[in-house]
Amino acid sequence: MNNLIVVSENVLPVNDRNIIENQIEKIIQQHKNNRVAINEMTFDCVAALTAGKNRSRELSNRGFFKRLWGGLTGSNRRLQNEINENFATAQFAAQNCLQKLAEQNLMTFELIGAVNNKLNSAMVSVGKEINGLNREINEVYEVLTAFFKENRSEILRMDQRLDKVERNVNLLNWQASIEFQTFSGKEYSELSKVGKIVCLTKDFFEITKGEWTTSNLLLFKSALNEVELSPKNKISYLEFLEGLATEPKLLEKFLEDVELEEINEKYLMILSAIKKFRALESAEKYQINNIAKIERYISQTMQENMRTEVAIFDFCLEILYNFSQFKFCKQINDEIKSVFEMGENYFYGRGVEVSYQKACEFYFKAAEKNYPPAQYHLGVGHLYGLGVEEDYNLAVTLFCIAAENGYEPAKKKLNELRISY
Repeated sequence: MNNLIVVSENVLPVNDRNIIENQIEKIIQQHKNNRVAINEMTFDCVAALTAGKNRSRELSNRGFFKRLWGGLTGSNRRLQNEINENFATAQFAAQNCLQKLAEQNLMTFELIGAVNNKLNSAMVSVGKEINGLNREINEVYEVLTAFFKENRSEILRMDQRLDKVERNVNLLNWQASIEFQTFSGKEYSELSKVGKIVCLTKDFFEITKGEWTTSNLLLFKSALNEVELSPKNKISYLEFLEGLATEPKLLEKFLEDVELEEINEKYLMILSAIKKFRALESAEKYQINNIAKIERYISQTMQENMRTEVAIFDFCLEILYNFSQFKFCKQINDEIKSVFEMGENYFYGRGVEVSYQKACEFYFKAAEKNYPPAQYHLGVGHLYGLGVEEDYNLAVTLFCIAAENGYEPAKKKLNELRISY
C-alpha cells in the first residue's frame, strides 16, 4: 500500500509527530468498532486536507480534531494550539489518521465510494474558483483520489483472498429474478434511470438489512446491468433529485423507513438535499425554484456541486452509504434518547422518586454524546444548582453548545440571559 503524502512529515519536530501519532492511534482503537465514528473521522480528515488555510480553525472544531486535542494534556496542550492555528500541522494529523485507517482496513467499500464522489464534486467546484489556487488544490484532490481508489481495490482483493462466498440466498434469488420485479405497475427495466436506481438500492438495502460484503456489492453491480443500467454511465446529484421531485411515488419509496427529522449528518449529502427539498416543497405542487434553492444550500453548507456527474454504480454506493449511516446514527440516537428519558424520569418523578442528582447523571451521559436536550437540561441544573454544583459559566457553555446544535429552548434561554452565541 502506498503512503498518503499531501504534506511532508518535516512540518513538525520528531517528538511532536510521535505525540500526535500516538494520540491518533488511541482514538482509532477507541472507535474502531463504531462505524459512525470511523466514517466521521474519514470525512473530517479529507475536509482538512482539501480545505483552504482560512478554514483551519473551523475544521479544528470538528469531531476528529476535537477528540485529538481533547487527549493532549499538560505540556502537550501546546500542540492543541498548533492544530488550531497551523494549517500544515492539522493536515499532517489528518493525513496520518487516514493512513492508519487504511492500514487497519477500517474504511468500507461504500464509504470510499462516497468520499471519491465528494472529491470529484469538490474538484469541479474548485475549478470554477480563483485560478491561482486551482493547480495546488487539484493536485491534493488527485493524490487523495488515487489513495482512496487504491484502498478500494485492496478491499476487493482482500475479500477475494478470504473467499467470502457467504452471499445472502435472498439476495441471489432477487438478482436472478430482477427482470420480473415491478414498481407501480412497471417492470424495473421499463423505469426511468432514477426509478431503477431507487428500486435497486432500496431492495438491496432491505434484503441485506444494511449489512453486506464486497462480493454482495459486485452482485448488485450485475443487477444494474440486468435492468439495462450500465454501472459506468453517469448521473448527477441534481438529475437524481429532479427525478425524485417529479415522481412522488418514487420519492415515497426512497424515503421508506427514513425519518428525515433524524438527519443531522453533515456528510449525508443525498439525504440532506432531500430533507431540504421536503422542507421547501409546496403543498400543492413541485416548484422548480426549490431545486435551485437546494443547489445553493448544498453548495454553501457542504461545498459540493450538485451538477457533478459520477458513475451510476458509485452513485448507488453513496446512496447505500447514506442509508447505512442513517441506520447506525438512528440506533445510537435511540440509545441516547433512552438515557435522556431516564434523566427526565428522575427529574420529574415519573415512576421513581425525584432525584435531581440522578437526573443530572443521566443528562451528563446523553450530553456527552452530543444530544442537545440533555446539554440544555444539564445547563439548567448548573444554572440553578439542581443536582449538580451551581456554575453559571458552565451552564452558559452548555446552552451555547445546545443552541449551536439547533435546540430552540437553549436559544431562548440565552436570549433571556442576554448572551449571544
